[in-house]
Formats: sequence, C-alpha cells, structure tokens
Amino acid sequence: MGRHSKATPRAGSLVRRPRQSGSHRADDDAAQRRGIAGWAIASMVAAGLLAVGGVGWVWGTNAMNTRAEAKSQECEEHSTLHVLADEGIVEPVEAVAEEWNSGDEVVRAHCVTVQVTGADSESAGETLAGSDTDRDIPAVWIPASTGQVDALADARSDRVAAEPESVTGDGDGDYPLVRIQGPGVDDVQERAAQKFHTFVFEPERQAVFDTVDEP
Repeated sequence: MGRHSKATPRAGSLVRRPRQSGSHRADDDAAQRRGIAGWAIASMVAAGLLAVGGVGWVWGTNAMNTRAEAKSQECEEHSTLHVLADEGIVEPVEAVAEEWNSGDEVVRAHCVTVQVTGADSESAGETLAGSDTDRDIPAVWIPASTGQVDALADARSDRVAAEPESVTGDGDGDYPLVRIQGPGVDDVQERAAQKFHTFVFEPERQAVFDTVDEP
C-alpha cells in the first residue's frame, strides 16, 4: 500500500483553537482602576480647593470686618471733655487725663481730649446749679465731698447723671466723681463722661490717687 497523507480536516469539524489570553481583561481592569484613582484624586483636589477657598473667604471677611471697624473708629470731629476737679485732687486727675489723651480715645466718631480745670468745690457746685445755657459745661465734676454733690442734686436733680463714686477708693465719699447732664452737655459729652468714668476706675489707674490727702 502506498503512503497515506494526513487527512485534511473537513469543513465544519472541530478545530482546537488556542485559548484567549487574559491580557485584555487585565487591560480593562487596569483602565478601570486608573479611572477610579483619577476620580479620587480629582475629588481630593476639589476638596482642597474648597478648603482653601473657605479659608480665603473667612480671612477676607475678617479683613473686611477689621477695616470696617477701623473705619468706624476714625475721627470725623474733635471734642473736648471738660472735667472740673477740686484743687486738692486736680494733679492726679490731670495725670489720668494725660494718659487718656495719649491713647487717642474715640467716642461716636469724635476724637475726645480731656481738659481738667481746678476749682473750689462750693463755687463750682453753685455754678453748675445755676448754669442753664447751651454752651459747654463740665460733663464730669470731682468735688471734695459727697455733701457738695447732694447740694447740687437738691438744687438741680436733673444735673446729676448717676450716683457719685469716690476716686480715692476709701469708700467715705471723699472726692466723688459725678457725671453732669442737661443743658450744655451733648450726647457725645455724656458718652465720653461715661467712658472717662470707667477709665478712671480701672485698677491700673487707682494707684495715682493713693497719695491724695483728705479734703
């Protein structure tokens, strides 16, 4: 018998094909991972930008508020707060006034300068009781004793803005500070008198009155 050649597969017969490698699936998985990683990075960048933007907005708001506050404290006008003090205490009151004046105190857009005048308490009380004009009068009075404040309140109760308080801190009523109101004392003067009152009674300023003799 002659040689037989290998039979040629017939059409439609099963042919073993090489198995498909997993490279395509790996490529798809890598692409998917890259997409997720890119989304995560983009999210973090966006969050960072939002955080920076938030900080910037807060800083900008604070800066605007600071500028607005500073602008509100600018002087539009100048005023003088007149303080009438008994001769026995005029020097320490002047020392406190100098400290006030060095601080550029602003009251309702007015730069307020304190001017202290020494006067006999009885004469000053009589003048305050009889003064009923629109001209400036002292908005702060520091007489020698509460008795003189009581005399003013009896004559003109509308003149005494608040209970007097002793600047010497000894509690016996010597050298009481009293705020004056009424004709000749405008709103700026009244507010400045309140602020000066607080300024005088701050602890760091009370030592200046320790050497004051009793009236």
